[in-house]
Amino acid sequence: MRILQLNLISLKLAADTSIVLWGYSPMAFQNSYHAGWYAEVGEPSSSNYTRYYEAAHYVSPHDNANADGNYQTLYWSGCWDSTATGLNASGTRRVRLGWQTRDSTNQRPGQRLNPDKQSDRTRERTTQITVMEVYGNINRFT
Repeated sequence: MRILQLNLISLKLAADTSIVLWGYSPMAFQNSYHAGWYAEVGEPSSSNYTRYYEAAHYVSPHDNANADGNYQTLYWSGCWDSTATGLNASGTRRVRLGWQTRDSTNQRPGQRLNPDKQSDRTRERTTQITVMEVYGNINRFT
């Protein structure tokens, strides 16, 4: 299991609110098509996290893709209900993004997440994530 921990720590103001997350991460170099991306939200001081594999959508770069402009995008989106593990109380919460293969091998989806200046012609590429705390029925977001 690999984690891209976005030390995205925020204060959840109320116990009965839910979390909505969306964003993207750029990736360079194809490595494995089956790496199992996930997003999880929970308490930073414990193992109380709720993980969703369906919160990440990714199309891998083609085989033998080089770093000069062959980028793909990993899209993050998900809704975590207020009753989910690690979210059923107010307080500090952390978002973690990562991948884990089904067969526990050391495969990964690509070789460079957030590639920066792989070529003199390219610009910086970074993960962009928006997290909202919402009250009420989150089914309107899904």
